[in-house]
Amino acid sequence: YVRVAAPLSGTLLQLTVDRGAQVARDAPLFTLESEQERAARAEAEARVRQAQATLANLEKARRPPEIAAVRAQLAQAQASLRQSEADLIRTEKLVADKFLAPQRRDEALATRDRDRARVAELAAQVSVANLPARADEIAAARAEVKAAGDALAQAQWRVDQKTQTAPVAALVNDTCVFLDSQRRCV
Repeated sequence: YVRVAAPLSGTLLQLTVDRGAQVARDAPLFTLESEQERAARAEAEARVRQAQATLANLEKARRPPEIAAVRAQLAQAQASLRQSEADLIRTEKLVADKFLAPQRRDEALATRDRDRARVAELAAQVSVANLPARADEIAAARAEVKAAGDALAQAQWRVDQKTQTAPVAALVNDTCVFLDSQRRCV
């Protein structure tokens, strides 16, 4: 004798065998209601897609328009640096010729140094914009993809358990349904 039961409870939707029937291996025996399990599987599928999209986003560099914006800022900063370097050269000559106070040279030098720092900052931002996310963020996203995939597999298993098939070819001796904690064979 082989007893077949679903590991999960539910409302019987379909009983596909009768007492005394001959069944082949893997023939459907019964189906339980599975709406909740199907909804959980759909949710798990959505979580897998979301986790995969997050991972794909982290593995890429910034979008081309974002990189172009940083490059435009860098070009603007480089132009400002060229102007401040030219102003510094003119100011140094005028200070040397005593047409301007030495304080003006200090101001021009500070402006040039500020513009150099801005160019360095934006050059670093361009480099960073071309990189994917940090390795630990990518590893966390990969773990999330795996966890979501595992949750999907579990949800699919629960759906699959709502339909039971014959494990072997056999003669159906009896069919039993549990109603209100009482065993009644029908």
